[in-house]
Amino acid sequence: MRIEIPFNEEVSRKQLQMLHDLAWKNKKYYWKNSIYLGLFFTLLGIAIVYGKSNLGYLFVFLGIIQLIGFFVYHYKSETLHRKLFEEFEAGKNTYIENPLSIWEFSENDLKFSLGKNSVSIVWGDFKTFKIIDNVIFIFTKTNQPYILSKEEVGDENFEKIVEVISHKIQ
Repeated sequence: MRIEIPFNEEVSRKQLQMLHDLAWKNKKYYWKNSIYLGLFFTLLGIAIVYGKSNLGYLFVFLGIIQLIGFFVYHYKSETLHRKLFEEFEAGKNTYIENPLSIWEFSENDLKFSLGKNSVSIVWGDFKTFKIIDNVIFIFTKTNQPYILSKEEVGDENFEKIVEVISHKIQ
């Protein structure tokens, strides 16, 4: 099966945002709550220290550790988000010059071509795939993502692609 997909900047941005959320969303809830826990422990510790007990230093220490963890997570997440979209902007000219990407799903491999560049990946080199909000995320064993959305390929082709990859990637 061969599919030619024209470049759509809006769809590509949406896919990149979904990829970022897929990688970071699970931890986001934990770290969002950890800031409250960190603030609570820190304030409780200050109140206990103010009440002349050394136990308060333990709570201040635990609170600061939680807050540091939150800020490290937030910094990493935002830095990677910014880099992801900076790389997209830098590589956007390649898509503008060659607006048609070609995806070929064969019995043995997946071929992706963009302009003069092409890559062929045997099905055994894929680790997993996920379907989220009508977007297929296909990951290689080196965690290289390949992303297709129903909006790009159409309903009929989307179902065919899901059928092919569900048989090939397990």
